[in-house]
Amino acid sequence: MSYREPIVVVLGHVDHGKCVAPDTIIEDFEGHVSTAEEIFQKHGYAGSKKRISDGIVTSPVNPPILRTIPGTNPTPATHLWKRVAPPRMVRLVLSNGEKLETTPEHPFPALFAGSVHLLKRADALKTGDKILGTSGGNLKHLVVEEAAIIPPRYGCVYDFTAPPTHFYAAQEVFLHNTSLLDRMRGTLVASREAGGITQHIGATVFPIKAIEETCRLLLGELKIKLEIPGLLFIDTPGHAAFSNLRKRGGSVADMAILVVDIMKGVQEQTKESIQLLRTRKTPFVVAANKIDMITGWKPVANAPFAKTYQSQQKVVAEDLDNRIYNLMGDLSFLGFKSDLYTRIRSFTETVAIVPVSAKTGEGIPDLLLILLGLAQQFMKKQLTRKDERGEAVILEVVEEEGLGATANILLHSGKLRVGDRIVFLSRTGPTTSKVKALLMPKPLDEIRDPRDRLKSVEEIRAAAGIKLVAEGMEEAVAGSPVLQVLNELEDLRKVAEETTEFIMSTDKIGVVIKADALGTLEAAVQYLREKGVLIRLADVGDVSKKDVVEAHVVRQKDELLGVILAYGVKADPEIEREAASKGVRIFENDVLFRLVEEYQNWVEETTRAKQMAEFESLTKPGKIKVLKDFIFRRSEPAIVGVEVLGGEIRPGVQLVNSMGKVVGVLSQIQDRGQPVSNAKEGAKVAISVKDGVVGRNIHGDEILYVAVSERDARQLLTNYATMLEPNSLKALDEFTEIMRRKNPLWAR
Repeated sequence: MSYREPIVVVLGHVDHGKCVAPDTIIEDFEGHVSTAEEIFQKHGYAGSKKRISDGIVTSPVNPPILRTIPGTNPTPATHLWKRVAPPRMVRLVLSNGEKLETTPEHPFPALFAGSVHLLKRADALKTGDKILGTSGGNLKHLVVEEAAIIPPRYGCVYDFTAPPTHFYAAQEVFLHNTSLLDRMRGTLVASREAGGITQHIGATVFPIKAIEETCRLLLGELKIKLEIPGLLFIDTPGHAAFSNLRKRGGSVADMAILVVDIMKGVQEQTKESIQLLRTRKTPFVVAANKIDMITGWKPVANAPFAKTYQSQQKVVAEDLDNRIYNLMGDLSFLGFKSDLYTRIRSFTETVAIVPVSAKTGEGIPDLLLILLGLAQQFMKKQLTRKDERGEAVILEVVEEEGLGATANILLHSGKLRVGDRIVFLSRTGPTTSKVKALLMPKPLDEIRDPRDRLKSVEEIRAAAGIKLVAEGMEEAVAGSPVLQVLNELEDLRKVAEETTEFIMSTDKIGVVIKADALGTLEAAVQYLREKGVLIRLADVGDVSKKDVVEAHVVRQKDELLGVILAYGVKADPEIEREAASKGVRIFENDVLFRLVEEYQNWVEETTRAKQMAEFESLTKPGKIKVLKDFIFRRSEPAIVGVEVLGGEIRPGVQLVNSMGKVVGVLSQIQDRGQPVSNAKEGAKVAISVKDGVVGRNIHGDEILYVAVSERDARQLLTNYATMLEPNSLKALDEFTEIMRRKNPLWAR
């Protein structure tokens, strides 16, 4: 019996801390130079964007190609980062006369011994250190002549993710940025000449032999026989891994790694990832990253966790223990029982926490073996290879020169061949097409010429990431299922059924929710339902005129629901003007929690404003006592001194006595001879009462009440009692009792 690779997605904290100053000079592959800010301005605003806790990250449509280590092929920068400048920066003055400013955690390849280079943080560099640089296309070493901590002179800093080396040249110095997945690749490659790793479109395959050899070198002889053929890591931006809407349930991803910064704990990105994991019922392992950042930590490169933990001083180890316990508490609050993986007895009940460092490689062997062990122990049935039809999911739609619109797909079941007919979801509904080509990159050790980086294959078996060429891909929806056609009508119906749950009208009255892919739409729909928000329409794509019309229809009946929530998509200026003219609010955010929070805050503020406006329009209760020693005029109108015992009085209200009889209309209030608009509890003022006659219907020391209408009294008692002062509410209760002597049902 053979098995396919389990599909693993990496979610959670994105390490975006390695940034440079805006005026940093960066060189592209053709030798042109631009500042970091200019590169972001030119390339960063056309492409998919995601807000992060302190800035924005974009995956550009036309990415810059940055110069990298000589002898290696540069590739386009997959992500451009812009974030708020931190309170401290590091300024380096180098022997080539250049000055470079970076964030303190930015790693530099520093000469350690002979020709060995180790990554060293910017704030750890000192005078005399040699760091790797370039001159005229050749490698050279630059001496640090000065290193100083300085406050930033600017509001924002920038970073560029440039795989596969993750090195790029800035002012003749090589800068580096490494993710957890990059480190896992590097660990395996470093332990094996070829590494046996193949990078597919949007995915990376780690063959079992490479993992076994790596782990054997680091952990010794393995005690279990590994039957799983390897691991396939989804390596694509966003949460496209959760886009499969199969009726049998479950995610495209078999497992997930939730990356959490051990120095910061659970952040907003973590919560959103957990929401997606919970939605798709995907088992996951927590990688507690950045253990090397703990004060006093002594790194042991690529070491298993047990080995590196034992080499730490007691106070450092205790610091890590405390952070893990805090992380366990955070996860418990989110509904998950977790523990350090070495202490877990039942992995079915407890989420494993594996301390790692994407920078030093510590804990990586443990993480790989935990994933393999869990897959082998609990997932054999779902990983069994069967001779079944090909099923895939579209990760993203990409325009390729010479090919047109192509789809990067993840094949998770069966196999696909060139010539197969497929069915998928387009923007106009389920449609069919024919596979013209299946393209995949060559293994890492075979890549030479970037112009020849793709090779054609006739057939591909799950699990694999691959580029699919077929007609109609320009209309394909990211996240759509892709099925090899067996029965065209039945398969069209199946795709329609699987996607209709989310792309459909739901409640008659509700919000319009738009998202960039089916997976993100699914998560948004479920989250909104959990929050009790009604949904009229859920769909993929940018905000359209149709969406504005739908929201406007709802707004006529409920202005709080007549809105559009744009999750990871945009509304162009014309659409925004159309919406504004109809009074339709559009909320945009790339973070689901923030999007819903912004909407709910607006609902609360709008509701509160409406309540206050309505409350202000109601006649408020008031109770006064006529002061017998301050009778200024007996009639036409009566003018008397009063004390306000509760609530308030205003000109224009009727006054009644304890028998419920109207004694007149309060026409004016004066305080020390000056007219005032109202008088509240405790005030002693003079009032004039039209139709009031002292000695006939008004008497000294008599208690009078503001005559509140039955409608206003009912509103105050039902909806606004908490907004009344205690004595004001008491005055209303007394007045209500007076009125109910005549009519027991009054204001009920």
